[in-house]
Amino acid sequence: MMRMMSLVLGCLLFCVQIAQAQAPFHTAITVNDGIITNYEISQRTAMITAFGGRGDTRDTAVNQLIDERLYQHAANLINITVGEDEIAEGMEEFANRGNLSTEQIIQYLAARGIEEQSFRDFVTNGLLWRQVVRARFSRQATVTDNEIDSALGGANQGALSVLISEIVIPHLERGPDGAKQLAEQLSGSINSQGAFASAARRYSRSPTARNGGRLDWVPAANLPTSIITQLLALENNEVTGPIELNNATAIFQLRGTRRDATAPKETTVSYAQVALPVGGELKQQIAAARVLINKSDRCLDLRANSEKYGANAYQESAALQSELSQTIAMELAKLDRNEAGYYPNSAGGLSVIMLCSRTTELQEGEREALRGNIFNRKISGLGNGYLQELKGAAYIEYK
Repeated sequence: MMRMMSLVLGCLLFCVQIAQAQAPFHTAITVNDGIITNYEISQRTAMITAFGGRGDTRDTAVNQLIDERLYQHAANLINITVGEDEIAEGMEEFANRGNLSTEQIIQYLAARGIEEQSFRDFVTNGLLWRQVVRARFSRQATVTDNEIDSALGGANQGALSVLISEIVIPHLERGPDGAKQLAEQLSGSINSQGAFASAARRYSRSPTARNGGRLDWVPAANLPTSIITQLLALENNEVTGPIELNNATAIFQLRGTRRDATAPKETTVSYAQVALPVGGELKQQIAAARVLINKSDRCLDLRANSEKYGANAYQESAALQSELSQTIAMELAKLDRNEAGYYPNSAGGLSVIMLCSRTTELQEGEREALRGNIFNRKISGLGNGYLQELKGAAYIEYK
């Protein structure tokens, strides 16, 4: 009898162990006809963390995976698929953003318990959505010459210039919460230019830190709207609250304003960037950025000097001033032609950025680059709207 009881208990224990082992692959969420497993959520959560994500990474993972099931649903509706070559190129393109090869990023993820298939699925779903959006909305997102001319004509913001200082606190050192907390503390305690300059030398990691965070006169037209509106609400020597940039939190002090005799007509910028290798201490990355800057007198030099970082480390772009991201606009506002600086990028490292030109007349090739930027903005907006429609019509059940 005792032996029989032991056998029964052993069998029950074995069954429980099997159930526990299989639990990660149980359905966690149903999205239309698709499912998301616990294992997928844990893998995506780990991937987001590996790529520098912070906060509630599991919630972010869940939202990403739900969106991706909707990407798949939309692709199935119009029979869109992606081939092996496209997936391989997509994985390589993503890896290159961090100045890595596909093999290196797979090894990086594997060391953190993330399977290659999880990374592959992430890239594949992104490619599917890109093709879905282009297939549905390319005609609606067509950019005409009149739209480009109209955008150029409306880009001028007038003759106002501001004299400011900055403190830029990267998330690499303290994390987003720590950077914001320090920025709030400094913003509430600084009451003079001397105090701001002292804090900039101690805490800022911008190239201006050596100069106490001081910038020369900057046309208001060159600054992001979110920053200039805060600055214009201040009296001289007052400081903004924390402003979130790309992987950094910043505060700015207003030192003066003026109206120039003639309004600036610089409406289009051409600039180059080099993504430095991710890894090592921040001070080492800053030292590498300064070496690259000191060796480069113009954008052509920057391109030549960046070859050792890989073919995809260097990028050139042209865009309307008003279409620049907040971070890029802020960095370029500090620069004259052929001047360079650096900033924390989304890959978790630093990027060197150089202003190649700032003109009203588009140079050869820049008009088409501008057309591409406007197209991408339009099609992205249409895609976001379509995704919201898909979510509204979707059957989503949490198990």
